Amino acid sequence: MRNARLTLFDEASQSVWDSYNATLRITRPSGGLAVFVDAPFTTDTGEWRFRSTVEQDRPDSPILVESDFDSIVPSEIAARIPALTALASLDLPVSGRVEATLTPGGNISAIAADISLGAGFLSRIPFADIDISPHLIDEGRVSASYNREDNKLDLHQFQLQFGSNRIAVNGTLSPEHDDSGALIAARFDLRSENLTIASADRGREPAVIERALASGRIMLDRSGIEVDTVIADLPQGQITLGASMSLSPSERLSLQGTLDSIDVDTLVQIWPGRMAPGALRWVSQHVTTGRITSGQFKVDLGPDELAAIENGIALPEEAVQVEAILEDVTAHYLDPLPPLQNGTGAAYLNGDRFVVSVDRASAVAPGGELLAITYGRFDIPTLIENENGAIIGNINVGISSST
Repeated sequence: MRNARLTLFDEASQSVWDSYNATLRITRPSGGLAVFVDAPFTTDTGEWRFRSTVEQDRPDSPILVESDFDSIVPSEIAARIPALTALASLDLPVSGRVEATLTPGGNISAIAADISLGAGFLSRIPFADIDISPHLIDEGRVSASYNREDNKLDLHQFQLQFGSNRIAVNGTLSPEHDDSGALIAARFDLRSENLTIASADRGREPAVIERALASGRIMLDRSGIEVDTVIADLPQGQITLGASMSLSPSERLSLQGTLDSIDVDTLVQIWPGRMAPGALRWVSQHVTTGRITSGQFKVDLGPDELAAIENGIALPEEAVQVEAILEDVTAHYLDPLPPLQNGTGAAYLNGDRFVVSVDRASAVAPGGELLAITYGRFDIPTLIENENGAIIGNINVGISSST
C-alpha cells in the first residue's frame, strides 16, 4: 500500500499525528509475519521520517524489530504526550537506528541503538531527574547495546560537542533489579579519552583530560549516584576523587579526593560552580598563573549548605575543606600594588574562609626595582561580599630590597 494516510493516536493525551504519504507492506513468509512501514510526518519544525520492519517466523519464535528515524524532535513529542515529559529537555533533532529482539511474549531480550543528535538545546538528563544548565549542543552521538542474558549494557560511544567542549565516553552499565524485577540501580564502569572542558565565562584556557576512568553506582530508586573512584590524567597532572550525590528526599553532594600537579587554568575550568563559588571568583580574578603541586579536598554540602550558597550566605568551615601546596604563582592580591610573582606556599579553604601562606615570592616595584617577598599571609575571613560589594581581608608581608 503506497501513498496511504497513516494516523498515530495517543488515547491518554488525545494527540494525533498524520502521515499522508506512507508506505505499508505486509507479507507472510513461510507462515510467519513481516510488516514494513515507511511514514513521513510534517511538523512545525519540518519533516520527520520513521521506517520500521517487524518480523516473526512463527508464533513461538523471537520477534525482530528494526527501526530508522530521521530528524525527530523529542521535545515536540513530550509537549503533546504528558507521559513522555522526560523528553522535554531534548530540544534538538534526533536521527538513528534501533534494532531489537523480543520474546514471543513481547519482552526485550536484546537491543542495539546508534543515534545522532543534531544542533539544539539540552537542559536536562532524560529519565535521570537531573537538571543542568541549558547548553547549545552542536552535535552528539550515542551508540549502545543491551543483552538481557548478560544483564549488561555496553556503551560503545557517547559523544557531545558544544562550543569548545568535547565529551566522549564509553564503558558498561550493569542493571540491578529488586525481587519484583523492577530496575532500581545500575553499576557503571566508564572510560573517556581527550575530554575538553571550556567554560567561556571563566576566561581561561580549556582544560584537557587525556584519560579518565570512573566506576560507581546509579541509584534510580533513591535518585542518587555513588562514585567509587574517578582517576583523571591530565597532560602534567592527575586528579582522583570519590563522590556521592543525592537528589531526593533532599539534595546532598559529598566528595573527597586529591590533586597532583594541576595548573590554575585547569583548576578554574573544572571547579564545580556550586562548590564555594566565592573562592572560584577570587581565584579567577586574582590568580593568573600557578600550579598546585599537591593537594586534597573534602566537600559535604547538604540542603542547608546548598541553600546558603544560593543566598550568598557564608558556609560553615567543615562544608568545604581544601589544602594545596603552590608554586610559580602570579597573584594580583591588591590593586594598585604590583602582583606577586614566582610565589611558593600553601592555600587553605575552609567554608568561605580563604588563607594563603607565602614562603617566598618576588614583585617589581613601580620604579622597576625587584623586591623579594620573604614571607606573607593573606587571610580572608569570608569570601562573601559585604554591602559595599567588597571582600575584606588581612595582609601581612615581609619585603626586602637589593638596595
